[in-house]
Amino acid sequence: WVSVCKTYLVEARWQRARQTPRLDEYLSNIREAMTGPILLPAYFFLSQNIEEKAIQQLQSESNIINLSSMIVRLSADLQRSRVEFGRGNLPRSVQIYMNEARVAEEQARQHIRKLLRDAWRRLNREMLLAQQQQQQTAFSRSFMNVALNIARVSQCMYDFEDGVGVLEHESMDHVYSLIAEPIQTA
Repeated sequence: WVSVCKTYLVEARWQRARQTPRLDEYLSNIREAMTGPILLPAYFFLSQNIEEKAIQQLQSESNIINLSSMIVRLSADLQRSRVEFGRGNLPRSVQIYMNEARVAEEQARQHIRKLLRDAWRRLNREMLLAQQQQQQTAFSRSFMNVALNIARVSQCMYDFEDGVGVLEHESMDHVYSLIAEPIQTA
């Protein structure tokens, strides 16, 4: 939790100073803020044998966690950036890239979508490698699936407008069908 607070503090400093970070600074800061609070408890709930190696990996640069975090943040940024920036919040990846590369908003969105696709490719590759080398990884398959599913859910929630802040249209239908409609089998 200390690292999560430090991450939020970095963003708060950027916002207070009205400083726009470089895209690489912004992306490197998102790991803890996005999935750390979810994945760390998930590890402890899903793991029967808590290993020192896994805890060190959780605190270091685990690609599965980093890539899942990046997918969550970039998915959110593509939908929420206009609204949040309009409220005076910290610029998101779209605005940061617009300023950094001096491009129009649509070109910046295309670039962020490309980063998102690349993150998905790398996450899928990491998941396959981890599955092939199960004995060598400190994380259980269940835990790795949680990291993967967090990325999937965020993409689904943000695919149709802002699926968190404004639940309307398709997002609301998805949430309703997930909770209220029974799954039909055979």
